[in-house]
Amino acid sequence: DPEREVRGRQIGRAVRECLSTLIRPRRTAVMLHLYGFEGDETRRVLGGNLKQARNLTYRGLADLRRCLEAKGIRP
Repeated sequence: DPEREVRGRQIGRAVRECLSTLIRPRRTAVMLHLYGFEGDETRRVLGGNLKQARNLTYRGLADLRRCLEAKGIRP
């Protein structure tokens, strides 16, 4: 469906734009989450402890949601 394809590209562009606004540690944590990394794997990549890694992921996802909603996209 062409409309669905266009909408998918718009969402992809919006996600990339929103990710670029996140502070680096949150952006990294969210990207790892989107790639399927678990908390312990994220901790190893970012350093620190598991609680910090989860915190960065959850806060980054909240930032991403807010940004997408501001662009009119409901995740």
